[in-house]
Amino acid sequence: MAPVPEPAAGAWAASLVATLGRAGVERFVISPGSRSTPLAVAAARQRGARCVVAHDERAAGFYAAGYGRAAGRPAALICTSGTAVANYLPAVIEASQADVPLIVLSADRPPELRATGANQTIDQPDLFGRYVRWRFDLPCPGPDTPPDTAAHAAAAAVAHAVAPPAGPVHLNCMFREPLAPGDRCVPGAARPALYTRADVMPPEADVAALAERLGTARTGVLAVGPLRGREERDAAAALARALRWPVFADAASGLRADSIPGLIPFFDLALLPSGAAGRLAPEVVLHAGGRMTSTRFLALARGAGHYIHIADSPRRRDPEGIVTLHVQASLGRLAGALAAAIRPAAEGAYAAELRRLSERAEAAVDRVLGDELSEPACARLVARNLPEGHGLFLGRSMPVRDMDMFGPPLAGPRAVGVNWGASGIDGTIASALGFADGSDAPLTLLVGDMALLHDLSSLALVARHRQPLTLVLLNNGGGGIFSFLPLESCADLVEEYFAAAHGLAFKSAAELFGLPYAAPADLPGLRAAYTAAAQGRMPAIIEVAGDRARNRDLHRRLYAAVTEDLT
Repeated sequence: MAPVPEPAAGAWAASLVATLGRAGVERFVISPGSRSTPLAVAAARQRGARCVVAHDERAAGFYAAGYGRAAGRPAALICTSGTAVANYLPAVIEASQADVPLIVLSADRPPELRATGANQTIDQPDLFGRYVRWRFDLPCPGPDTPPDTAAHAAAAAVAHAVAPPAGPVHLNCMFREPLAPGDRCVPGAARPALYTRADVMPPEADVAALAERLGTARTGVLAVGPLRGREERDAAAALARALRWPVFADAASGLRADSIPGLIPFFDLALLPSGAAGRLAPEVVLHAGGRMTSTRFLALARGAGHYIHIADSPRRRDPEGIVTLHVQASLGRLAGALAAAIRPAAEGAYAAELRRLSERAEAAVDRVLGDELSEPACARLVARNLPEGHGLFLGRSMPVRDMDMFGPPLAGPRAVGVNWGASGIDGTIASALGFADGSDAPLTLLVGDMALLHDLSSLALVARHRQPLTLVLLNNGGGGIFSFLPLESCADLVEEYFAAAHGLAFKSAAELFGLPYAAPADLPGLRAAYTAAAQGRMPAIIEVAGDRARNRDLHRRLYAAVTEDLT
């Protein structure tokens, strides 16, 4: 007896998903729905694929963005029609701004239902506007549609997602009923031509000229912003070894490690005294990776003779208008070429001065912090006790700033993530879980209470996640960043309208989602709770209670002590 053919929607979806798999897409993040049934079933049946189910589409989107940030290849999102796909927009924006590959597969109603008031039917094809690198509105599968249309679109989608500048793409998939695929025969997928990945490299003459400029500079700084995956971390480390320049490694670079030659771990604090950035400005700044957290670094770069930025696309990342040369290149290939052409220099007086200032700044920080439990002390404790092989994810606003200013070097290069594209606090937990998945390592998340409130539903994913997440929560009862802003003229409104004080603790949330919980009252207690969870590879919430006013005053005392010691 001949096999019963797969219904049109099922065969179409199977072809699309199989082609994504051939092109290297291994992770599918699915939010349950009806119209997306063909896509969800195809992903669940795809050999070699791993599916993650996230009920909240906003969380699903950030999970996929976190995965792509760590893995360097896209995850595919699957959702039903209507407002479900609209919930992906914040994550699509984050991925677009940070050049993170991501694929949206949105199910949709057939075209005859658009603009008719039909249930769960909105105008989906251009929903993400200019934030996607490419989009395609797939027709409904049927006898008059070429059977390989979906497969060709899938191959092109992956190519657009990973080509510099990497980013999100959107395939809008219209389906008519019946939606449920048959269970007796899944046809073989079409095998369209796949795309090779571009590996950008400047002409040899330009590389030689760059090597000459770097090799003859009297003073130089290598600035390393957020990096994408192990390959870029290895390339930046090789560049540091070749140049032997002072290295300003952003907290999110993963390269703030003792093994990196020339590391100046507290460069931000070394630039704190008035006029220090101008006095210490080098002849050349070479910047690899994404945007630096430190605003004082920008003041130093503004005074440099040359500011050279390496990126694999021509996309401008220069809000200050101070870059003098944009080098479009794959960081891995360029670092190898420069390392072969540059003779490492011995540490000179400039590097020694920066090192001395960094060491004195840390001594001042240790003196002021003492043994008290505080937000800066939490950042320092996590950095010092992060287990070998674990990754780190930093929440926006104060956690990433505290780690960038006060965090000591890690034991070695690590996968470190932060949502730096649009710098929002939404989707932080989901992003961290996706980042752990993409880096295939247990993870510590240092996060504030407002970010946790924004993404509370993602705690449902933590308990069953394959890579354990240790969540260190800094709870000062509201938006602590607003304590540092010049809002004196409306001080009577700050608590309600800016800090949005909530008075919540999160023990009940941990119990609701079945997560171990601890609320240490001092640094030894925090160290014990964190070590037990992280080294034991256990998902957990460790809540550290704080006070916004005391935290603001502590930061002011830290700045004053560092300034006094370095002046």
